[in-house]
Amino acid sequence: MSFIMTEIFILVASSALLYKLRSYFVGQTATIRFKSLVKSFCIYLIIDISWALLVYGDFYSSTILLHFLSMGEFILMGLIPYYWFLYVKEILDVHFLKYDVITYAYKMVMICYCALVVTSFKTGFIYAITSDSMMIWGEYTNGIIVFLLFLFFGTATVYGIINLIMSRNKIVVKKSLMVIGFVVPIVLILFLYSRYQLAICVPQAMFTAIILYFFSLEDQMSYIDELTGLFNRKKLNALALEGKISDSNRDLNEIFYVDVNDFKSINDTYGHLEGDKVLQIIGQALIRLDEFFKSVSIRLGGDEFIVAISDKGINDIDFKQTIRDEISYIAEKEAFPHTIKTSIGSAKIHGNTFDSLDDCLKEADMAMYKDKPKKKNRKR
Repeated sequence: MSFIMTEIFILVASSALLYKLRSYFVGQTATIRFKSLVKSFCIYLIIDISWALLVYGDFYSSTILLHFLSMGEFILMGLIPYYWFLYVKEILDVHFLKYDVITYAYKMVMICYCALVVTSFKTGFIYAITSDSMMIWGEYTNGIIVFLLFLFFGTATVYGIINLIMSRNKIVVKKSLMVIGFVVPIVLILFLYSRYQLAICVPQAMFTAIILYFFSLEDQMSYIDELTGLFNRKKLNALALEGKISDSNRDLNEIFYVDVNDFKSINDTYGHLEGDKVLQIIGQALIRLDEFFKSVSIRLGGDEFIVAISDKGINDIDFKQTIRDEISYIAEKEAFPHTIKTSIGSAKIHGNTFDSLDDCLKEADMAMYKDKPKKKNRKR
């Protein structure tokens, strides 16, 4: 029973961690990956605890339930390291990869693995349920799980090492060290597991890695605007330092400057709570766009926002109208009673210096002001 109590403690602590992540990091793409990892780990613990209660508690359980629990547990064993790989890919510079073949190949690996798990109720390849309601691993299961761990955790660690060697930027170096450090407790405790067959070591290893990495995320909270959940201006400077904003088509090379029309009158007429609601709606809309277009949205202050994006992904669309449509969609979804009108200007970045970024912001700002009279005169 100590095994179950330990896992329950880890589950409660991991759930608290997940709640804090939801509170402080609302919708940045990288954080969504990390939250998915923690969610998967929590679900894995719930399934593992359920299995333990069924085995030690001598409860009646149907074969169908046991199959579902088994499938879920094995799929999550692969998803947890896979989400870590995706997270690392988001936060580190992987431009040394000309094409994103690795991500596509790993997705195919996960699909094939999940197919093997789901069909195991017939084939018994990954697992099998015995006549006395016990689960046994397949002949090659242990090797497959170890392969997935090495593949996903290993590739992420290699990304960290490459960035550590190639980058002279302090922020990138710090992230690289955090990524490399993540796997240390996992490797150490899994070694103890393989040596002494201590099953509780597996959740302990993952939880230790997650909690240590979370503490290293604390300083990133200073990059978040609490009202909207978007990044703040400090993040813009960090992106420039990391070299992620430049005129390369693989980087964020275009900026859209978004301003709310007549925002002061909204505050004066309906109150500051309604004004805050306008900003939150825009924040939700831009977060959704960030998830889809891999852009980075930032609240500069007041009612001014920018969206940094690679023009490679928006060549065939009117991105200004896309922003407005998304804001209207969220406002309608939230049953917001007032129309939110925006002026938007855009500009391309030329170069990769702070001066290049400043010039681009000024150009986008001027374009936004030119958009204002057109918007105000346009018939609704």
